[in-house]
Order: sequence, then C-alpha cells, then structure tokens
Amino acid sequence: MDGLRERSYKVVAVGNGREALEVLRGQGSDVVVLDLMLPVMDGWEFRVAQKRDPGLAETPVVAVSGVGHSTAAAIDADAYIAKPLRVQALAQTIDAVVQAHERRRETTEGAKAERLASLGVLAAGLAHEINNPLTSILLELRDLADMVGKLPRDRDPDVTEPIARRVAGALEGAERISEIVQGVRAFARDDDSSKFPLDVRPLLDRALRLVDHMLRKRAQVDRDYQECPLVFASEGRLTQVFLNLLANAAQAIAEGRPEANLVSVSARTGEDGSARITIADTGRGIPEAIIGRIFEPFFTTKQVGEGIGLGLSLSHGIISGLGGVIRVSSAIGAGTTFEVVLPPAERMLAAAASPDSPMAGHGGRRRLLLVDDERAVCDTLARVLGEQCDVVVAVDGKQALARLEAGELFDLVLCDLRVPGLSGEALYDRVAAEVPEMADRFVFMTGEVLGSSRPRIRDRPVLQKPFELDVLLSYLDR
Repeated sequence: MDGLRERSYKVVAVGNGREALEVLRGQGSDVVVLDLMLPVMDGWEFRVAQKRDPGLAETPVVAVSGVGHSTAAAIDADAYIAKPLRVQALAQTIDAVVQAHERRRETTEGAKAERLASLGVLAAGLAHEINNPLTSILLELRDLADMVGKLPRDRDPDVTEPIARRVAGALEGAERISEIVQGVRAFARDDDSSKFPLDVRPLLDRALRLVDHMLRKRAQVDRDYQECPLVFASEGRLTQVFLNLLANAAQAIAEGRPEANLVSVSARTGEDGSARITIADTGRGIPEAIIGRIFEPFFTTKQVGEGIGLGLSLSHGIISGLGGVIRVSSAIGAGTTFEVVLPPAERMLAAAASPDSPMAGHGGRRRLLLVDDERAVCDTLARVLGEQCDVVVAVDGKQALARLEAGELFDLVLCDLRVPGLSGEALYDRVAAEVPEMADRFVFMTGEVLGSSRPRIRDRPVLQKPFELDVLLSYLDR
C-alpha cells in the first residue's frame, strides 16, 4: 500500500474485515481493496455484512486474492486482481472502478431528478383536471342536500331520510376528494414567492389526510395541537415537508397491527416563541451508523420502488430556507422523532422590515455552512451563532459540495482544512470551478499552527482554532 500512498492515494489500512466495517461506518471510503483471506472476518463475510448495511452497500470493492478467479468471483466484487500485486495495475483497477461507480451514480441521480420533476408536473396537471368536474359535482351535491333538507320530514320518512343520508355521504366523499386534490396541488407547485403568515395545524391535518390510506393500516394517530405562533412560509412547501415526514413515519411501521403502534403529531410554542412541530412514530428506528446521512440527497434505506432519497433532503432545504431547523432522534426498535422548529412570522417580518437588520434586502436570515467533522465544534458554533444566523452543518466535504451544487446559498462557508470526503482545499477548488459565486464566501479554519499571523490558503482567509467569535462574525457581516 506504500506504493499507492506514493501516488497520492489516501490509504487507510486495517487487519481484518471487522475493522474494515468500522472504518467504513466511521469515515467512509471511495473504494475498498479487499484481501479475501483475512482473520476474524474474511473477505466473503465482510462482503455479506457490507451488503446488509444500506449505508455501506454501494461502496465499490476490488477483490484481491491468490486463489483461483472462479473462487474469488463468488464475492461479487466490482473488480478482481490476482496476487502478486503490481502497484500500477492495482492503481489502474482502482481508478477504473471508482470512475465507473461515479458514472453509474450520476446517470441514476440524473434519471431520478428527471422523474421527480416530471412527477411534479404530472401531479399538478392531474389536480387541475380533477378539480374541473369535481367543482360541478360539489355544487350539484350541495344544492341537492339543500333541496332534500327542505322536504317535509313527516311525508314518506322511509324515503326522504335514506335519500338525505346518501346525499350527505356523497357530499362528504366529494369534499374529501377536494381536500386531497388541494393537498396534491400544494405538494406539486413551486410557490416559494408566495410566503405569508400560516397556521401550521391545518397543514398538518391536510398532510395527515393525504397519508391516511397508509397510516390506518399501520398505526393509531394522536394529535396534540396547542397554541402555536403563525410562521412565515409557503403553504405548498411546508405541506410538502409534513407530507414527507408523515410518509416516512408510516413506512417505518409494518402493516397489520395498527392498534399496537402510534404516530404522534404535535404543534406548540417553544420557550423562545418559535413554532415547534413534532412527528414521532413507534416504528423500526434508524441505525446509528446512517442517521447522520439521512438528509443527504438520494440517500435512502427504502426498498426499490418505495423512495428515491429526496424527501428528507428537500425537507431540510425547505426548513433551512425558512430560517428554521429540522432535527431527528431515533432508537432501533423504539421509533423515530422529527422536530421542526420555525421562527414566528412576527419575528421574521419585523426583522425583514428593520433597516439595521442583516435580513434587510437579503430575503431572510443569514446562513452559514459549517464544514467540520468535529461534532463538539459544530454543536458549540450552532448554539452560539443561533441568534445571528442559521447554521447548516456538513460533516464532510462531499456532503458540503452536494448542498452547494444543488443551489443552496450561504453568506459564509466556514470550512475546516482537514475534513473527510474532500479536503477543505479540494472542496474549494470544486466550488470555484462549479459554483464560482460561492467561492469568495469561503473562510478556512484549522487546528494546525500556521506560519503567518494572518494566513491565507487559496487566497482565502484562515481562522486558527480557537478563534474569537467576533472575528468570525466580522466575516459573516461582510
């Protein structure tokens, strides 16, 4: 492996399959070079365990062995190379496997994005077409209900009362269809520009009606709506978030025993005056190894055909764009809880109207993308900066790049020089080439001791840890 390091490959070497799984879960890898004959857990056992873990299954594998090719092929690796190894041949094989994997992923993600866009257009069109005849049906049924209500009850009650019940039932069904279509239209349309103060509770009810066909086979629903401030948001986008979270809650619970499971939906006012919406389920839970990845675009643990991994990513982006946060906690076998926290509309409107506010002329609260795999640093900065801006955390360079390439805008990108996935400098280079408007918003940080008292890397400033908060804020205010 020294030969690979000399060729600028970053190599993490371990002695057995179990250690390899731990490394993959902890920091990830672009490719696994796997010797089949390993102690503790051999290559075949490693491959089985890898495929069973949704967070690891897609990592490509190059199998290395001195045994016959047919025996090694049973491991179902992306490539096979026989011992003795030649560094050049191994490097070429690794490059070919990684490039093929990237091409497949890009093709798949592009197709998924196209299907998603087509689905949104189709949903909006269907809702429009359904609403035309539905309007007529509702008008006729309401008129008929009025007519039946005026009939004398003492004349042929055996005839009039059944008619009244049937008309009322038909009217209730038609109104339910209308509510579902309104929800579909709200989900499908892109109406970010039409933000106004909203009560989240009717939107939660609307989303619950849309997923009722899923929930009633799986769980009881408990609503706990308390006093809750209005939020400044788009009705369609916020409905989309609640629909995504409720659909995930339903899919986390197996069908067949609704009396034994619960989906809880609550809305209340937080201690800071914010609107706090909680959606909790008693489903299977999310493994600790992947909970940090669930907001990544196209990451999903669902079976093929059940989801494409965009729901939570889109929800995270929508809530962040509204100046809020979305949090998740989970335990295997006990269930999952999502909490959405949104600032009150009154605060958002007052801040936007104030000429001294950082929101004035900016369209919302300032946003900071924090790229660091040190959880303690992230938690502290998010807490102390919470009053000044929204802090979005990316724990590696690839996650940060995905957000920036997806079009998310930030006032400042604070990036540690040594983050996994892509280093800080490599991330900056990619952003400068692909999203140049964000490149001049980079500020690096590092725990290393650098030579200059005011160092710069890639002609961008570098903050040396620990740094003064006022120094960071000075960059945010520029």
